[in-house]
Amino acid sequence: MERGQRVELNRFVTRWRISTLMHGEHGAMLVCSQLVENVQGQDAKLLRATQVVDEGRHNEVLHSANSSAATSMPGWSATCARSVC
Repeated sequence: MERGQRVELNRFVTRWRISTLMHGEHGAMLVCSQLVENVQGQDAKLLRATQVVDEGRHNEVLHSANSSAATSMPGWSATCARSVC
């Protein structure tokens, strides 16, 4: 396999991995949001709501990284991509 093909394959696999993580974080966000409705007590609801915000932040960062990886992979997303693969 030529170097250019390896680079392109590496980028494709990196985008796939980030996308898989992003979908997992999205699922976790949905589950946590459903737990907010089902727990008893204000403190427990606040804790679960905070977890929803955390999962949403993770999802946003991974979406940003995947968007960057799909274009030119500048900055930290390129470094992240190299360390993942």
